[in-house]
Amino acid sequence: MTNLNRYYEILGLQPGASQMEVKQAYRDLAKMWHPDRFVHDLRLKQEAEEKLKHIIEAYQHLKDLKDYQVPAAQPPDQERSLVSPPPRPGISVRLSGAEAFYQQGAEKVKAGHYREALDDFSTAIRLDPNYAAAYRYRGFVHSLLGFELGAESDLRKAKRLELERQVSFTADGKPGSAGNNWRHRVGSPFSPQRPAHAAPASSTQPVPPLNWKDVQTLSGHRDAVTAIAVSRDAKLVVSASRDATIQFWNLQTGNPLGTLSGHQAAVCALAISADRQLLVSGSADHTIKLWHLQTGRPVLTLRGHRDGVQSLAISPDGQFLVSGGRDGLVRIWRCRNGELLHVLDDHTAPVYAIALSPDGQIIYSGGESQTLRLHRLRTGELLRSLPGTSATLFTIAVSADGRYFATGGNDWQVRLWDDSSVVTGDPVAVLPGHRGNVRAIAFSPTHPTFASGSDDHTIRFWTVNQEAVGILTQHRDAVTSLAYSMDGKLLISGSEDKTIKIWQQD
Repeated sequence: MTNLNRYYEILGLQPGASQMEVKQAYRDLAKMWHPDRFVHDLRLKQEAEEKLKHIIEAYQHLKDLKDYQVPAAQPPDQERSLVSPPPRPGISVRLSGAEAFYQQGAEKVKAGHYREALDDFSTAIRLDPNYAAAYRYRGFVHSLLGFELGAESDLRKAKRLELERQVSFTADGKPGSAGNNWRHRVGSPFSPQRPAHAAPASSTQPVPPLNWKDVQTLSGHRDAVTAIAVSRDAKLVVSASRDATIQFWNLQTGNPLGTLSGHQAAVCALAISADRQLLVSGSADHTIKLWHLQTGRPVLTLRGHRDGVQSLAISPDGQFLVSGGRDGLVRIWRCRNGELLHVLDDHTAPVYAIALSPDGQIIYSGGESQTLRLHRLRTGELLRSLPGTSATLFTIAVSADGRYFATGGNDWQVRLWDDSSVVTGDPVAVLPGHRGNVRAIAFSPTHPTFASGSDDHTIRFWTVNQEAVGILTQHRDAVTSLAYSMDGKLLISGSEDKTIKIWQQD
């Protein structure tokens, strides 16, 4: 075998492949075998480093090759598609991104490793939220494990995605045949299909008129409000403050319901479990406290951070708690008993922002390291490092459908990311407008919009199509926290002016 043929084989290509194919194969394989994805497994990391070295070597020899074969000119109706032809039998296919995790999950199902397969299918869905095959296969595994609610939800989602694709295809005037616009996902027991280039569903939803009224101002804290949490039934608001207290409020009436004062320093972060049983608070006193939400009774105190706790998130199933601290560490705990499961130490500076994907599989974290990192929740595995920001990150938020996430920091800008950004490492847009540090971001749970709060005292509204669609200026100091009610009709904001404002859409 000649050296050139060996280089083509390393990239998974046939000899004579075009420069476009060489470049795309290199990008896909470099992402798949980047050593950062295997930092928690030394053997795999060393293997990845070796593979990446050969991939780079092959690309360097082929990228400037001038004598690659050019397809002969053909009549317009027979011109080659830029999409590579289906693989012939016997030729191996190298997959990347969502497809790689999907195939990995399928192999684990065959081996009987169902719980591990769930993690892979969930990661595939995070990387490609319209991946109907992954939803359907994950539903199948949920059913095998007896998780009927999860199975029903996933299968319903898969069916809806497939119907949407069919409707979209019919709207193009080509019913009855998928042709070359559809791509078959191999390996699923259901053989589902989806279009190769599907537009984000949320981008087509109507944006409501953004007329928000300041319906109530809640006062009671003696210092700046630092965090806000809202119960899923939209009956309760919890606020934290630098005055070291936590206050409860009736969201419907604005009446105060009680105060918790167990911390010894500023309370910086709050989270409420989806079942409304647990409230978690993080403080500059280095501790995390778990409280029974209904009674305010303390349940556990977690110690381990060597400096103040800045950010918190509870998984949707209520099993896991993630915390970020000024010590530069992200810690993963079991909510039931406070057991410390993993310590993630790849941030090199204070971690100010933590968020979880809607399926509870992916941790987003960022801070002074100016890098956004994605880890797998259950294992702590580093999935991606996104260095597409030169700012300290103060806030991260994820949309309800998991397709978008947004970040804000000390460069005064909001960065919008989508599922493709996980692969490219680049934000979809950088949204200017604020005149101060961006401290808080929240996505509407019902519409393709999100809000950002800043040191400039304002709340700004944006669409996922990168449009600025509103601004609120009633706060008298920095806006530090934002949260929507689950029906999207109320927005709650906390500020350094010591107040909480309840906004209602008019």
